[in-house]
Amino acid sequence: MFKFFVTLSVFVIGLAAFSFEANAETMTDEIPSEYQSVLASFHESIKDGPIINSEFFLYDITGDDFPELWISVGPSEAETQLLAYTIVNGGPVKIFEGEGGDSDYFVYNDRLIGVMCNSGEGVVITYGYDGKTVTESPIQFSMWNEDGKPLSTPHDPVADEILLNWNNKLVNRIKSMRL
Repeated sequence: MFKFFVTLSVFVIGLAAFSFEANAETMTDEIPSEYQSVLASFHESIKDGPIINSEFFLYDITGDDFPELWISVGPSEAETQLLAYTIVNGGPVKIFEGEGGDSDYFVYNDRLIGVMCNSGEGVVITYGYDGKTVTESPIQFSMWNEDGKPLSTPHDPVADEILLNWNNKLVNRIKSMRL
């Protein structure tokens, strides 16, 4: 009986490892070939430096039905940058460089949202596109109500609604992958 459980345990662990590997390969396969050079350069820089935070995701902010490559990378949470690349004339072009922090990225009401939190304070950022570059509209929050829910300061009804949905995990989180 013991041998059966050991065999079953090894099978389940192997299945879980295969499942994770398959998901990682699927995500990599989804990356348009035009972005492979950008990812390769980040892979090289991570080898050479103390990079702690490094992940990427795809999101079409330009509305052209071709997703942009978003990279969050840095040596610490406080020094993480968020970069976005699009394809122009067949090659990658950076269209955004901003702070990344310890962020969650998700889609809410058809908009890319980032929520950054550090030590009980944070910011809700709504990202847009003006035809040439990514824009960001930050709303600070530093209050938690008596129920432990985040609130914007000063109170902004849109930010409070986003924070409530984020806190209750009712948002469409973006699938990301470590670099």
